[in-house]
Amino acid sequence: MTGLAALTLLDISASTAQAQDWTGGYIGAHGGYRWSDAKLSTDAYSLPIVLNGWDTATTARSESYDLNSGIGGLHGGYNFQIGGPWVLGLEGDASWGAGKDSKSRTLDCEDGPTCKLVSEADFNWQATLRGRIGYSSGPMLFYGTAGVAWADIDWRENYSLIRDPSILSTTVTKSKLLTGWVIGAGAEYAMTSNWILRGEYLYEDFGSFSVPLASSTNSSGNVDVKAQKLRIGISYKF
Repeated sequence: MTGLAALTLLDISASTAQAQDWTGGYIGAHGGYRWSDAKLSTDAYSLPIVLNGWDTATTARSESYDLNSGIGGLHGGYNFQIGGPWVLGLEGDASWGAGKDSKSRTLDCEDGPTCKLVSEADFNWQATLRGRIGYSSGPMLFYGTAGVAWADIDWRENYSLIRDPSILSTTVTKSKLLTGWVIGAGAEYAMTSNWILRGEYLYEDFGSFSVPLASSTNSSGNVDVKAQKLRIGISYKF
């Protein structure tokens, strides 16, 4: 009886493997976690102490902003089973998160005034458009993926000088839609011919972009942004 049961299960698995066709369009939803690092680098520059009409120098800045957050989003695409176990596909997705980090420091200003600098980076939504190549085995599909990635980053910095009773405050902001590249891998499991579970890892590099510095009208810094994502999802195949 045990042998008969085992043969029956093998027969069901074989039937499932034969029946599973990966060709077709699909849509789905996903959730997971995003690790993101934004690194600010600047040259040395001068702080404007306008109350006395002189400057004081500050050293070059090197700061890292942790923009980690949970994410959720939608994805959709189309697969072509090109013969045997090989599958080619194209997929687009969008994810939303709330990764934010700030740095606050009191600067060494001369002649008594208190100088404070507060900087903030905010990682909002992002999207990718990727090609996929996979190898199917029964109800499983193992794939690699690569393509173009976009990310929305906000930068804000406030510089304040306090010398009783006078206060000087300057704020600068910049929003930037970054374009970079993405590479990753994943696996999918066909629970039925229509409903598919997935797990996926993606690495994204968005390069660097220029940001204004609140404490100087003539200087700017560069922020370099990278991200990694682990996510699980479910798709409906048409």
